[in-house]
Amino acid sequence: FVDLVEGDGDALELGDIAEIRFAYFRADNGALLESNWSAQPFQVPYTEELLPGLLEGMNGMTIGTERAITIPPNEGFGPDGNPQAGLPADTDVVFRIELVGIAS
Repeated sequence: FVDLVEGDGDALELGDIAEIRFAYFRADNGALLESNWSAQPFQVPYTEELLPGLLEGMNGMTIGTERAITIPPNEGFGPDGNPQAGLPADTDVVFRIELVGIAS
């Protein structure tokens, strides 16, 4: 992962509800697959139910952090990809995540 902006708020901990803005793209051609960047923040439980690549990639984020996380198929959507979203089999994805808040 690469921090695009370093936050200075509280740190995300396992079990918290992360309030995020996100977009994710195909790593091979940069095509946008999904985004809520211009909408209300999305709430997602920061638990082991997340994609393994997101769980690892969001580790240590603090409120205000924006991070780019590259996730290979075996830590993301699996070998079949996500055809409904336009992600073919065996394709890496790049998530851009902004942690805007934390609810416990």
